[in-house]
Amino acid sequence: MSVDLNRPLAWTRASADAEAMLKGLQPNIVKEHVRDILRVLLLHFEDPRAARALLTHVAGLMKSAWEHLEEIDSYKKGGPPGAPYVGLGLTEAGYRGLGLGEGRIPDDPAFRRGAPADETCAILGDVPVSEWEPAYREQVHAVVLIGDAKASGDAVLACRESIVSHVGEGVTLLGEELGRGYNNESGHGIEHFGYVDGRSQPLFLEEEIVKERQHTDIFGWDPAFPLGQVLVRECGEDRRRFGSYLVLRKLEQDVRAFKEAEEALAKELKLQPADEERAGALVVGRFEDGTPVTVAGAEVGDDPVPNDFNYADDRFGHKCPLAAHIRLVNARDGDRGHIMPRRGQTYGERAKGFEDRPSEGVGLLFVAFNADIRAQFEYTQAKLANTYDPIIGQHERPPFHATTVWDAPPTSCVPPFPHTVRLRGAAYFFAPSLPFLRGLDANAM
Repeated sequence: MSVDLNRPLAWTRASADAEAMLKGLQPNIVKEHVRDILRVLLLHFEDPRAARALLTHVAGLMKSAWEHLEEIDSYKKGGPPGAPYVGLGLTEAGYRGLGLGEGRIPDDPAFRRGAPADETCAILGDVPVSEWEPAYREQVHAVVLIGDAKASGDAVLACRESIVSHVGEGVTLLGEELGRGYNNESGHGIEHFGYVDGRSQPLFLEEEIVKERQHTDIFGWDPAFPLGQVLVRECGEDRRRFGSYLVLRKLEQDVRAFKEAEEALAKELKLQPADEERAGALVVGRFEDGTPVTVAGAEVGDDPVPNDFNYADDRFGHKCPLAAHIRLVNARDGDRGHIMPRRGQTYGERAKGFEDRPSEGVGLLFVAFNADIRAQFEYTQAKLANTYDPIIGQHERPPFHATTVWDAPPTSCVPPFPHTVRLRGAAYFFAPSLPFLRGLDANAM
């Protein structure tokens, strides 16, 4: 039976074709991989033979999605932790740099256009490429991602050294990023502004969906998504080979400016000290602990972080402003085709307890997988830019409308929330199948 892209997959009951698909698919796509530490290597190819040889070596370090799922199952039963995650993506120029024919290159129009293109920057409202960091201004051909739990830092480093040792004449290491995770006191992952991050992920495996539905129902938020929202059939005759389009963006966060803006908003709204935390929640759409502001006017502290909600009873923004970040990203109104799995990580060092307020050097390595870059990532990012998202949107912003009293009509029109996130670089990749990578022959040119 062929792989059914119109529904989630029960991997423990997978058909022969579905099992073959998972055994050829990279991990971290249909199921996220632990990556408390994440190393990102940006590569450029000068010589096709050297590039093929390097990718063949990287492929030897990679496990499949199937192996990853088996590792998780074994670990839950008392087995050892799994091996580090190694993922790889190629840009359109990277495919050409391998000496491959036109028919082997994925055909997504946005992928072909590329992230640094003037047209892409115009669509997304991005700053010009001339303002990006040097590595991203170069022609990036490939990205290698290496991630694992913090305790496995040595294993990640060893994997990184093994790959870099094969970089030499014919392949250049353009740049490297180091991501590391931060958690709040409840153990939930947070980003540098201090808010729980990574909730509302689309789930593609039935086993995960069953687990999530222990804490939710489909009236507020249905976590189930079809495989076709993240997987793309690879060019070639084997219909069981799949990959996914990978979007990488380095987003620098100005923590000092954000926190000062939060404090200024609380004063503008004349919030009482006990209610000041709601100022930031109005901008983000959730309190720092993840409580949705449309559900409660203060932190609830639930575990897991609440996710079973929508905005049906808050159509006019009496609780959560219409311009709140998570409301713009996911309106939870039935329009689900743009939702994409996010697999990024924070970068930059912070003091224990997050007491410091850096204005640069920290941020998010945004990583998302897509079946259609234009319909998913670009649709979302352009919407955020054009609807004046207070977090990610890059355009000039109008005054911010917010409610002084929770669950009451917006009564305050305060100055625009300042820009506190800066794009430092971006690239579009395709994460090919493992058989594709393992089949590259440096001598077959």
